Amino acid sequence: MRCAAVAFAAALVFTAPALGGSFSFGRAGADHILYRVTITDAGAVTTTGPVQVSHHTLTAGALADVRHELAVARLTALPNVRDCPGAARTDWSYVVFSGTVFLQHGECSARFVQAWQALAAAVGLVVPLS
Repeated sequence: MRCAAVAFAAALVFTAPALGGSFSFGRAGADHILYRVTITDAGAVTTTGPVQVSHHTLTAGALADVRHELAVARLTALPNVRDCPGAARTDWSYVVFSGTVFLQHGECSARFVQAWQALAAAVGLVVPLS
């Protein structure tokens, strides 16, 4: 599973438009993106897949808050791929930040969860149950 995740993460780098001051996050299956939310460095929010957001533009203050939360979470100090023991979900959560993909299966890293939830809260993420 880890080899497939690493290969998928490498592919995600080339398809995720989150370089520079932009971010993207979402969920991915074994070989495809279930959904992606991208926040540009100008604050524009776009989505792909079965997901909705309530905020399509973030203010400069909201962007600063997101950057602060990502800095506090220290994503860059985490492993790029983390397969948590006992993870119930079959899909992976991911964050692309500063051109680096961070994938996590499960919720064993509180710092990753903090970063993902900060991004989700900033855009008002709404994911359909089906």
